[in-house]
Amino acid sequence: MRNSSNRKHLSRASGAGAALLLSLAIATAQARAEDFAITHVSVIPMDRERVIPDQTLLVHDGHILRYGPAASTLPPKGGKLIDGRGRYVIPGLSDMHVHIPVGGPTINGSAEGSVSPDAARAFLDLFIANGVTTVRNMAGGEPHLLLRDAINAGKVEGPRIFTASAIMDGDPPLTSYTMAFGKPDAARAYVRWSARKGFDFIKVYSTLGTDVFDAVVDEAGKQKLPITGHLPQLVSFDHALRGMRSIEHLSGFDVAFWPDPSKVSAGIPDLYTGFAFGTTAKIEELVAKVKKAGVWNDPTLVVYDRLTNELDREKRQGLPEGRYLPAELRDDTLFNQVFDARHRSNLEGSRSVRLAIVKALSDAGAPLLTGTDSPALVVVPGFSLHTELKHFVEAGLTPYQALAASTAEPARYLDRVGQFGTIVPGASADLVLLAANPLEDIDNADRIEGVMVRGRWYPRQEIDATLEAHAAKFAPPE
Repeated sequence: MRNSSNRKHLSRASGAGAALLLSLAIATAQARAEDFAITHVSVIPMDRERVIPDQTLLVHDGHILRYGPAASTLPPKGGKLIDGRGRYVIPGLSDMHVHIPVGGPTINGSAEGSVSPDAARAFLDLFIANGVTTVRNMAGGEPHLLLRDAINAGKVEGPRIFTASAIMDGDPPLTSYTMAFGKPDAARAYVRWSARKGFDFIKVYSTLGTDVFDAVVDEAGKQKLPITGHLPQLVSFDHALRGMRSIEHLSGFDVAFWPDPSKVSAGIPDLYTGFAFGTTAKIEELVAKVKKAGVWNDPTLVVYDRLTNELDREKRQGLPEGRYLPAELRDDTLFNQVFDARHRSNLEGSRSVRLAIVKALSDAGAPLLTGTDSPALVVVPGFSLHTELKHFVEAGLTPYQALAASTAEPARYLDRVGQFGTIVPGASADLVLLAANPLEDIDNADRIEGVMVRGRWYPRQEIDATLEAHAAKFAPPE
């Protein structure tokens, strides 16, 4: 394993992560879950496509107690009432591809999460402000485990976290922020370490060789850790599908589209360029294989849209939601160095192919997830998830299908059906109150009146105040 000092660095980073965690806990309002009744609300439970009008939804001890007709469902004594008249309630949303900056993986020897407490707090708050109550962290270290467990224990406010350990790449790796593995035994050892530490899954990357990939798949199976990530460029599409729980960025499709995939080299020059060769027949062929293998796809369409020419890159720096993040999390230098302007323009030209893949996957019944790759390329937490939902609809999915990929489907993917992702008795009270019906127009999914996270209620007024406080902290000096 190259860069063997990475694991030692992760351990050292845990001390810094603990300090950051303490600051987050201090800054967090210690509001306990209370009893609530959302009265006269239209419930969209997301167990199937339906709207149940004029309901009262009861929340007790951070969980959904039940809902029923408003005329016959009495609010609890002493519970807080939320007026749901003219409003719609859906389960909390999930961003299934994020990179939480709290320390952990290394970039050129520095902890990825070397950010200020204000920056780390803003990152979590932006998810909540946009109704994102569950996230999947795609590259982690021990500080992420501390944060995950602190949120689960109610010591820190934030979305529910599932986290990978560090990204497992080949030798040489695609970029400097992954860990390089050239030997199967070293890869097996890291998978075992990840399992002992309590990480939720393994993430593989683009330059892994077939022998190392097979070792990761075998060892992860023994450790009962699912595998996600990039389909490695040197592993055939059919072979890689046998080991993956989910595919990120539609990777693998690009290589399989090439007229001769054996001519693809592992590394940046050929990365994702193969989308340009996609055809209807080839898409249908590959989607059928994905469906048969039972592999999920997390397309992250929004981050592809941020790989643009230099003129549009300049414009992106002025996105209004960017003001809620500090400059350190708006810096897009790294990925724009990885992908030069010509490479980015090629990816812009193949956008229609990626949309067609998403539609074909949906039509075939192959499961989909919503993810964003935030905060890469000024993909702002929370806000970008709503952009991804709109991209799903642009691809041809219905608003219900798009919302399912962000609610019920993530729970199914994570084997947590009934715990979150649907509005059912006993599920975590992760809820988003909307001003209009999102099944009629996906734009309504971000007309948020309030968010509930495990029974903690964030009304619109509090959300706006939090956002403006972050904007004031991160405003450039006059």
